[in-house]
Amino acid sequence: MFPTMRRQEKAMQDSEVEQLLTKAEVGRLATIGENKYPSITTMHFVYYENKIILHSSPAGNKIDNILQNSRVCFEVAEITEITKADSPCSYNTVYESVIIYGTAHIVKDFEMKGKYLKALAEKYAVKPFKLEEDRVGKTAVMVISPDHISGRKN
Repeated sequence: MFPTMRRQEKAMQDSEVEQLLTKAEVGRLATIGENKYPSITTMHFVYYENKIILHSSPAGNKIDNILQNSRVCFEVAEITEITKADSPCSYNTVYESVIIYGTAHIVKDFEMKGKYLKALAEKYAVKPFKLEEDRVGKTAVMVISPDHISGRKN
């Protein structure tokens, strides 16, 4: 059902996948729109309890797309080095990348929204903070439950 990696020697170990998901600053959420075209949005996220947690405005394309089709793809990548060369066939990129195929849902439970938003904010906050209840109510929280995860490095 999910694509298999052709070059298995480039596969990341589970611990490497988890490390990249933990340290990556942004990821890209792919959804399918009503027009049947994919849409990609770069987002802040946190890898928490083996799930991807995202937040956004409660209205917009990604919310509409998830409500219509909960199957999503999520990708993170970290480029370490680009090796330039005289020949186009000789340049290379050193990177790690993780792709997650999964199912997304919009969290409705207020307590769970607060829990997930706190985990997300702790990843990016530079000082202690207080999560304001009115902001929790005005924010959409999405959770991606992975069906398949693969990591690749070069």
